[in-house]
Amino acid sequence: MLAVSTACAPPPQEGRLYRHDVAAVSRFTIENTSAASANASAELADGTRCEGRVSRTDRADNARSVDSDSDATTDAGVAVLVCRSNAVLRCRLVHRIAETYAFGECADQYGVRYTVVF
Repeated sequence: MLAVSTACAPPPQEGRLYRHDVAAVSRFTIENTSAASANASAELADGTRCEGRVSRTDRADNARSVDSDSDATTDAGVAVLVCRSNAVLRCRLVHRIAETYAFGECADQYGVRYTVVF
């Protein structure tokens, strides 16, 4: 008999992307929060779509730079998303081990900064 896996990926995790310099809120989505690497997307407040990947990293290198109180219950992720406007978002995210992403920070090459809250 052929064994069939019944394990399913968790549903996408959607968060809010807050732009620091203007009162703008948009969407940030990670497709599979349990994977070490997954598709990520954002839709900026002006409707611009951004797509890329998020990957988990060594917590010591990344999570502490976002969350000074991080401990053994968190690890980190880094996302790079390319937008149709040619902006490139680089994000550092905090991930709860065995759970989902919690929050993070993003910036583009023009200096526009964002906070992500899931």
